[in-house]
Amino acid sequence: MKSNFSFFKGKWDVLANLGETAEKNVYQDPHTTIMKL
Repeated sequence: MKSNFSFFKGKWDVLANLGETAEKNVYQDPHTTIMKL
């Protein structure tokens, strides 16, 4: 599945990685995901 944050890749790789990680974990552990963001 394509991430909603993939358009950041290339220019802002760190931001793309944070967004993709948040998307993966939001339903498994929403509280921790919000706190880490």
